[in-house]
Amino acid sequence: MSFSVVQKNSELYKTVYSYDNNGRLLTKKTSNATKVDSPGTVDLSAASFDVYAYNVPENAQDVKFPTWTIHNEQDDLVDPWTSGVRVSKGVWKATIPFSKHFNESGYYITHVYVDKEMFGGLATKVVEGDAKVNAPSEVSIAEKNYEVTVTGIPLQVNRILVPTWSEVNGQDDLEWIPAVNKGNGSWSAIVSLPKHGNEKGTYISHVYSYDKYGNYIGVGGTTVNVARPLVDAISEVDLAAASFDVYAFGIGPNVQSVSFPTWTTKNDQDDLERPWIQGTNMGNGTWKATILFSKHFNETGDYITHVYADGNYYAGISTTVKRGTQVIAPSSVSLGTRYYEVRITGIPQNITEVKVPTWSNHNGQDDLEWIPAVNRGNGIWSAIIDVARHGNDTGPYTSHFYYYNDQGHSIGFDGVVVNVY
Repeated sequence: MSFSVVQKNSELYKTVYSYDNNGRLLTKKTSNATKVDSPGTVDLSAASFDVYAYNVPENAQDVKFPTWTIHNEQDDLVDPWTSGVRVSKGVWKATIPFSKHFNESGYYITHVYVDKEMFGGLATKVVEGDAKVNAPSEVSIAEKNYEVTVTGIPLQVNRILVPTWSEVNGQDDLEWIPAVNKGNGSWSAIVSLPKHGNEKGTYISHVYSYDKYGNYIGVGGTTVNVARPLVDAISEVDLAAASFDVYAFGIGPNVQSVSFPTWTTKNDQDDLERPWIQGTNMGNGTWKATILFSKHFNETGDYITHVYADGNYYAGISTTVKRGTQVIAPSSVSLGTRYYEVRITGIPQNITEVKVPTWSNHNGQDDLEWIPAVNRGNGIWSAIIDVARHGNDTGPYTSHFYYYNDQGHSIGFDGVVVNVY
């Protein structure tokens, strides 16, 4: 939000400009400027509000903005009084942080004194607002992360932090997670379970909103129960993820070897790895194995995993593997355009790199180029094909796609052909 003040025929006018998160003008309102002005009504989760004094004499040296809430009279009057800042000709401003007033809602009274003389005053209504914190009530440790969302946040909030910790050993794993602004008053933070030692039990998140000056206020919190059964894995995963992990919990301290034989339900056990997949001891009775899709013909469907501790059956679990990626590309482009884009959607979060090997069909793969794709967010990656790097050949251009996850495992599939004429 910004403003301008102009004088016409001895009258003072104020124009207030409101913008969205991308800097686009939303509204423009012009009205008679009062001597003292504020938003009128403001959401408590905004952390503060600004009070303006207009038409202040040019020779003014000191402008004060004493402020208090009507609750309990002036028990929260800040001493010394809040000093104003000159922001333009005849205009002074003060920021009123709610933290200085016990984070109370209700009416805030502000008087303005110019060089110790009373200049004006007003009341600002501070409301509780609609800020809400949402998270799943329970997640499996195999999910690796979960999302905390905050809605109903006013536009003037500059950032949101979500401090999170597990109840085990107090706040030894405290992490201040920055939330991402999703627009329309919605923010999102991802809690990574490995960053908290994959502890089971209750995870606690608080939410703090900050204004552009660094003032902050708590807007709520949530708890999530992280479950840890005998054997656990993600219930559903995309084939593009390249692999998934299976965990076994509660394994005795004297166990020497934990095996994770795995196969798909398609064609019985034709893809059962031999020797069986050996787990890794993660400590505290937890063992882990990583299931690579490449070892199972990159099949979709149900993957069955049994767990054996020192050769004795312990437990089992099933994971469904689906394929949700889609490739978007033009069917044909003119040679004169030089560039075209290949876009892939539905890419899982654990993918850290996507490569798009591309070549023209003229003279085979003599012009093969492994093009790194760019992460556009929300599961979308894209690569730009420059036909000049392929000798400006005309005819079919072929692109394949390889996905690399955070453990270094990769999978390659899909393909698209674009005709360059």
